[in-house]
Amino acid sequence: MKAHINFPLRILTSYDGLVSLNLVRSNDGLARTTDAILIPPRCEAVFPVIIPNRHNYKLSILELSATLNNKHLALARSLVYPKKNRIVCKVLNPTNAHIFPKRNTTVAVIDNVSLDRVNVVDNEPAIMLTK
Repeated sequence: MKAHINFPLRILTSYDGLVSLNLVRSNDGLARTTDAILIPPRCEAVFPVIIPNRHNYKLSILELSATLNNKHLALARSLVYPKKNRIVCKVLNPTNAHIFPKRNTTVAVIDNVSLDRVNVVDNEPAIMLTK
């Protein structure tokens, strides 16, 4: 297994980019639950998380944290625009058991992103149906 460390982006990747992990400093970019949450088996949950002040009113990317991965939950990367230290987070419990993250559990890593790193995909339909 080869690993690649991208220091400017603070990302460690392995398995030809299939697995990635954010390298963060202390609590610099951690998103934490505001309350305890019960996530039923094979369900999605949307809940508020608190983030550091430096991400307020800035386009940011929210990604899976290593601690969430250890809890057997899944989170898709998403672009967010946080206000007042809060955003909502959507996670999936793919297991057959209830999962109960406690208050202040780290669920995601957040980092500011510039617009030049965002690619817009235009999904125009290949075939137009008319009546």
